[in-house]
Amino acid sequence: MGAPWYEPLPASDRTFLVFEDQHTHMHLGGITLFEPGPLGLPEGGVEIERIRAHIASRLQSRSGRSGSSRVSRAAASRCS
Repeated sequence: MGAPWYEPLPASDRTFLVFEDQHTHMHLGGITLFEPGPLGLPEGGVEIERIRAHIASRLQSRSGRSGSSRVSRAAASRCS
């Protein structure tokens, strides 16, 4: 197992943590809705296998680039 990796918080997020207390809630939430387009299924889902295949093919085509093969293999394994 690899070493843990941490990304520093941006200044805006640190500010939220500084000012948040039991009476001032500074957390945020959001939602994004997407139209399924041609990948939509009649019963209401999406063709996830086609999406995964497309992503995997894009990652494989990029794997010849310097430094990207490690990332491509890891990302492709998450798609399956």
